[in-house]
Amino acid sequence: DAFATARRFLFSLPGTVLVFAFSWALVHHAVGGLRHLVWDSGVGMTRRNRALLAWGTLATSIILTAVIWALAYFVR
Repeated sequence: DAFATARRFLFSLPGTVLVFAFSWALVHHAVGGLRHLVWDSGVGMTRRNRALLAWGTLATSIILTAVIWALAYFVR
């Protein structure tokens, strides 16, 4: 009974949005870790490069999340 309730919520619109946002947060955190790895090597530390890497992190995480969801949708 509890599983059916959880399933009903997760497959509703608010549940799907919540799971999508959570998956984006995980991907964004992972890509941000790669950005910090680049910074730890001493690359990209100028003001312009930091801004580009920050925007690149945001764009990459959105694209990767969309790709993951698209693959999950088509494999399903």
